[in-house]
Amino acid sequence: MNPMPTNFFVEILASVRSTLIQYRRAIGYGILGILVLFVVAVAAAAFIARETMPNDRLYTFKVNVYEPAVMTTKTSPRAKVVYGASLLEKRFSELLTLRNEGVTDVETISPLVARAAETASGIAANLRESGLPSEDRLDAMFDVSIQVKAMETVAQDTEALNHSEDAFEELRKGISAQLSENVSNYASSTNPEVVKQYLGLHITRVTELLPSVAQGSSAQKQALMRVEVMQTALEDNDLGTALNSILKAEEALTVDGMVYASERGEGPNTAPVASTTEGQ
Repeated sequence: MNPMPTNFFVEILASVRSTLIQYRRAIGYGILGILVLFVVAVAAAAFIARETMPNDRLYTFKVNVYEPAVMTTKTSPRAKVVYGASLLEKRFSELLTLRNEGVTDVETISPLVARAAETASGIAANLRESGLPSEDRLDAMFDVSIQVKAMETVAQDTEALNHSEDAFEELRKGISAQLSENVSNYASSTNPEVVKQYLGLHITRVTELLPSVAQGSSAQKQALMRVEVMQTALEDNDLGTALNSILKAEEALTVDGMVYASERGEGPNTAPVASTTEGQ
């Protein structure tokens, strides 16, 4: 568990002191004392609940009370996006931990799936009002897609988690559709040279990731297939399809590292990726 932040209870006590000064003449100290104890108890429960897992008693408090309360302190859509992304990463980490510990029952996993879906939808909504540059919004949405795809992959490849596969698949399809729409809008409304620069960044990432993926793995095959689609799209000057394809290639490689650590296949792959100028 993370060490207790110094200002955690300082802020609570300051709030309690302010309340005491404001209302001490309006209500008796006995009632106010009970209120103070209640506030401190809730704060302590919130602090403990931060690190709980779906099979812990305080997990419901964490995802339904503590995390939403923290979200309300994020005053801008951009801040909400950042915090939402951290929650989505936490859901994936929780799912992996539960799988590794053999805790895979529906009652434990269902709340995690529901919160992941709500968080992903919230990020997408806040991105529209975030004021972030177009490329940053795309990257943020892409990160959501990666996290959701990783969770779906864990459910697909773990027999005991197959009961959640459909829910994760539905969530992934919805996020994937939103990402594809965002990519299409970006490619059609942005200077082509700027789009090519952004495309080039992701081509570089795919080129860097390919050697870390096992030869013959599903991720390698998916990535190379997507690269071929990108090359064809570039020849047709279809930047939207090219960008969407390279993002899908990167997603496959990234998820492989997150879920499997490239333990499948016989060795690393060193196949090259085409540049954005090929076929132009």
